[in-house]
Amino acid sequence: MAENSREAYMEKIEAQLREVDAQINELRAKAEQAAAQVKAKEPEGLNDLRKKREEIKKKLKMLDKQRDEVDAQIDRVFAKTEQAAAEAKLKYLEPMEELRTKRKKVREELQKLNKERNAERWESIKKGVENSWNDLKSTTVNILGFLSEKEDKEQEESASEQKGAKETSKKGESKSKKSPKG
Repeated sequence: MAENSREAYMEKIEAQLREVDAQINELRAKAEQAAAQVKAKEPEGLNDLRKKREEIKKKLKMLDKQRDEVDAQIDRVFAKTEQAAAEAKLKYLEPMEELRTKRKKVREELQKLNKERNAERWESIKKGVENSWNDLKSTTVNILGFLSEKEDKEQEESASEQKGAKETSKKGESKSKKSPKG
């Protein structure tokens, strides 16, 4: 008898499971029907709008990447500018120091000349002042000429670099225009 009650119990449970399975299947069918009804009610062109949204997302990513590249280029330009400014300053410091030293020597000799009362020594100091003065003038002319030539050369090099950068930029632009749109 125990066996019968066991079988009866198992049949009862299996019947309940079949009912639950049937209810699940019924709910699944209702869900699919509801989804179909919602899709049928979607405004016309919604899929087109979704595709456009995806295209816009891709374009935004591309623009973000291009912005990052431009930011990096700007940072490089700033760094080069700062480096060039430091180099320009150094370029002038040594000649300026040489001119200061020679100018100081002329002033010191002029002071000696003003204080000197002995005529022979005065003539000797005067010649030293004239020599120092001529040395200062020629050094000034030489330094200014050297710096001017150096600036002209640097400007030519800079113009050449800028021309090369523009050509490289134009080549890059033409390549990106030829590439397929994303």
